[in-house]
Amino acid sequence: MKLVSHARNSSARRRVRVLVADDHPVSLDGLARAIKAWPEFELIDAVTTDALLPALRELQPDVTVFDPTFLGGEARDEVFACASDEVRLLFVSDDYGKGSYDAAVRGAVGCLTRLCSAQELRHAVAAADRGEVHLASAAVEEIAAELRLRNRYVGPYLTPRQREVLQLVAEGHSNKEVAVQLTIAEATVKAHLRSIYKELGVRGRTQASAVGLRHHLID
Repeated sequence: MKLVSHARNSSARRRVRVLVADDHPVSLDGLARAIKAWPEFELIDAVTTDALLPALRELQPDVTVFDPTFLGGEARDEVFACASDEVRLLFVSDDYGKGSYDAAVRGAVGCLTRLCSAQELRHAVAAADRGEVHLASAAVEEIAAELRLRNRYVGPYLTPRQREVLQLVAEGHSNKEVAVQLTIAEATVKAHLRSIYKELGVRGRTQASAVGLRHHLID
């Protein structure tokens, strides 16, 4: 489903329409309260992540603040597909920037940690609305590390999560065991494997493991 563009109102009194999503009730309430505390923002909804995609499509916020942790692979892809000049995504991570590179290349305009202050959240949302990037220092370090890692490879590239999945698969773990160890759904593991096979140009686990080892993607 394609998003319909909303022209940004140039008026100085325009309030930034903000959607927040989180599966931790306390965190969701905290985000909502922080957004409502600033007069330049309008909180249009606070939802759990399973309701994020429908809310994004229906409400078309200026800025969306969300925790991607509980989004499955397909749902995460669809959420990031909504990123545009009119719908800006700002994510909050509780693991200090893990996956920041992947989110950045998918179109997110910023990353915050759960330890950020209300003032930093305010600054990040305002920056996102202007189309500017705001990254927590941990996210900057993660992105820099990923860039250094990418420069080491002449061949295929896998995201940090894909490398984790492939490492466990190469060690002989089943999809279910991988899901348990990484605390993700088994369907998400399968989605990652499909992406891994496509990137590596292989058809199965054994070939993927061999190619991964050859290119030093796994140990």
